[in-house]
Amino acid sequence: MTALPAHAALGIARRRPNLLARLRALLSAALHPDAQATHDRQQARAALHAEAHRAALLRAQLGGTTLTGGRP
Repeated sequence: MTALPAHAALGIARRRPNLLARLRALLSAALHPDAQATHDRQQARAALHAEAHRAALLRAQLGGTTLTGGRP
């Protein structure tokens, strides 16, 4: 039976990365150009969705019907 070494062999860290390293990784991922482009697309999509919703509400109010097609 072979005994396991008391320390990490070959320089491989056996502990999880510390909090600061994880925060740095998250920040660098958030600041990556692809992440920013994805965020911008999500914001634009949300703005378009909100505008379409407002337009649907206005049409419903002007037309005298509800969004579900029922009577007011």
